[in-house]
Amino acid sequence: MNIVLLGATGGIGKCLSKELLISHNLFIGSRYKKNIGILINEINTDNNNPVNTINGDTVDASNFESVSSFLDKANENLGSIDCIINCIGSLLLKPAHLTSEEEFDNVLRTNVFSCFSILKHSFKFLKSNGGSIIFFSSAAS
Repeated sequence: MNIVLLGATGGIGKCLSKELLISHNLFIGSRYKKNIGILINEINTDNNNPVNTINGDTVDASNFESVSSFLDKANENLGSIDCIINCIGSLLLKPAHLTSEEEFDNVLRTNVFSCFSILKHSFKFLKSNGGSIIFFSSAAS
């Protein structure tokens, strides 16, 4: 199975990446290219001869064009996409009266806009053969 994982370098995403590569091909995404490289090297070091492939690229999931471009690259790299997993999220533990408009906008862009953007841009890859989109969230959010 070919899986695209956004938010791969966070806690849940990192654990999923390591486990999923055992049986699947992965294309991972994160905001920071350096973190993608570190995770890929870590996984390849832990798994001396991985049968499946792992690659990745940067993505700003709050930006529609970035998500579209990222999914195009993932599809080109994998040949097809069977599953898209979103582990992106942020949490702002601050009372409303102390929260700035910019902070609130950032939380919405990270948690809501990213999910909508992934849904919007995933359709063209999953409409012919089906597939799954999985969204993770913490209980705190």
